[in-house]
Amino acid sequence: MNALYCCCITDVWIDVSKNLQIDCDINPSYFIAWEEDIKKLNSVNITPDTFIQTVEDAWKGIGFPRNVQPYSLDEETIKKYSFEINNGIRMIDRLDPLGSHFPFTDRNYWFISLIETWVGIIDHYNLDLIISPSVPHRVFDYALYIASHISNCKFLMFQMTPFGDKSFIIDDVKSTSNYMKQFINSQIEDKVKCDDTLPKSMKTKIELVRGSYDDAIPDYMVKQNERIKSLNSIPHKFYSTFRKTLLIYKSFTVANTYRVKRYMSPEDSTYNQIQLKLEKIRGGKYKKQLKKAYLQRVKPYNDKSPYILVALHYQPEETSCPTGGAYAEQRQIIKNLAEIFPENVNILVKEHTTQFHPDFEGEAGRSLSFYKDIEKISNRVFFVSPSLDTFELIDFASATITISGTIGWESVLRGTPTLIFGRAWYEDMPGIFKIKSKKNLLDAVTKILGGYEVNDDKVYKYHCLLDNLLISSIHYKAFEGKNISSKAESVVNLTRGISRFLKKLVP
Repeated sequence: MNALYCCCITDVWIDVSKNLQIDCDINPSYFIAWEEDIKKLNSVNITPDTFIQTVEDAWKGIGFPRNVQPYSLDEETIKKYSFEINNGIRMIDRLDPLGSHFPFTDRNYWFISLIETWVGIIDHYNLDLIISPSVPHRVFDYALYIASHISNCKFLMFQMTPFGDKSFIIDDVKSTSNYMKQFINSQIEDKVKCDDTLPKSMKTKIELVRGSYDDAIPDYMVKQNERIKSLNSIPHKFYSTFRKTLLIYKSFTVANTYRVKRYMSPEDSTYNQIQLKLEKIRGGKYKKQLKKAYLQRVKPYNDKSPYILVALHYQPEETSCPTGGAYAEQRQIIKNLAEIFPENVNILVKEHTTQFHPDFEGEAGRSLSFYKDIEKISNRVFFVSPSLDTFELIDFASATITISGTIGWESVLRGTPTLIFGRAWYEDMPGIFKIKSKKNLLDAVTKILGGYEVNDDKVYKYHCLLDNLLISSIHYKAFEGKNISSKAESVVNLTRGISRFLKKLVP
C-alpha cells in the first residue's frame, strides 16, 4: 500500500510513517510538509523514492513531480463531482479575499486543473491511501480529496474536538464514519449506565460549558480579545512604529502568502511586504464596513415570542466549507428556517466576533449585502449583539442552529436541542438533528416544538462511548509547543489509531 501524507508536521509523522510501514506495509511515497520542516524530512530520508513537496508550493499549485503523465477530466466526471468542485471554487476566496483578483472562469479552470494534477499523481505513485491531520480546506488538499474519490483512493483525516489534543478519524467530509456511528448507536440506547470513566479533561470541559459563559469562553476567543486590546494599547502603537522604522529595509522582500495578484494565477503571484500590507489595509477597511453594516441592524430583543438562535460561522473556514456543503452559504439556512418554522417563532441571528477581527480574513467571508439579504428574508429575523452572553441566548431558545460549530454541542449540554446543517464532530450525540433536506428540517421542527427534551443520561453516555474512539496526539501544527501529549505517546497513539481504523476494529 502506498500513501501520501498531507500537511503533516515531520516531528511526529516521520516516526508514524515508519511504524505504519512496518505494521501495515504502508509505504510513504509522497510527503507534503511545511518548508521549515523539509530539512528534517530530507535528513531522515524515509525512503529514497519518497517525493517531498512544501505546503507553501502546494498552496500555489506548484512543486509537483515533473514526470507525471497529464490527465484531463471529461464532462461526465466534472458533472459527477460538480458539487464538490463548487465547494472548492468557494474556498478560493482565501486566495482572493475581496474577490477582485481571480474571476470565476479562471478559478474554475485552475481548480479543475489542480484536481487533474492530483489524479495524475495518485496514478503515477499508485497511491492507495492519503492521510491528513485535518479536514481538507486549503484548496489544494480539497482538490486532492476530490481526486482521491475519482481514483478510488482512501482518504483518512482527523477531526479535532474541544478536548485538548483528542481527535478521531473520519473518511468523508460529509459525515462521521460508519463504524463510529455503529459503535455509538449500538450502545447509546442500552439502559445500563456507563461507568464513570470520562477523563478529567473531558469532565472539566463539560462542567465549564454547563456553568457560566465567562468561564467557558474558548481559548482562541480569549486570545483574540487580548490581541484586540493589545493592538489598541499605547505601548503596542509605539512598538509598531519603531518596528516599521527598523524593518523598512525588508519592505521589498517577498512575502510568504498564498494570495493571488490581479490578472495572475496563484503560481505566478508574488507580493512584497509593502504590497501585502496594502492588501491587508484594504481588507481591514472592508471589515470595518461589514461590522458597521451588522451593528446598524442590532437592536435590543425584548419580544416574548419563542425564538431559535442562529450562530453564524466565521468564514472562510473549514467548519463551513467544505463541512457545510451547500449550507456554507448561510443565508440559505435562514431561508429554510423562515419557511419551515411557524410564524410565531422568531429567528435571532448572532454574528461570530472573529468575522471582524483585524488578524483574520473575514473580508473573504461576507459580501456587503450579506446582512441586508438576511434581513429581507423575513420580518421575524432579529440581529443581536456579538457580545451578548451566548449561554443565556441558548438557555431561552427553542433550538440552536449551526453548521458544525462548538455552540451546537454546548447547546445540547445545556439542555437545548441543536440543528446542524453540516458535519459536526458531535453529530452522533443525542439532542442533535442533522439537516440536509426540508424533510429533515420539518421532522426536526415537529419533534422539537412538540416538546422534545434532551436526555442528559444519553448525552453523558455518548461522551463515554466517544472517548473510546479518541486519539490523543500532537498530530497537527496547531498543537505544536502546547505540551499536551508527548511525541512518543503521539506516535504510538497515531499508529494504533490509523491501523485500527483501516482494519475497522471497534474498541
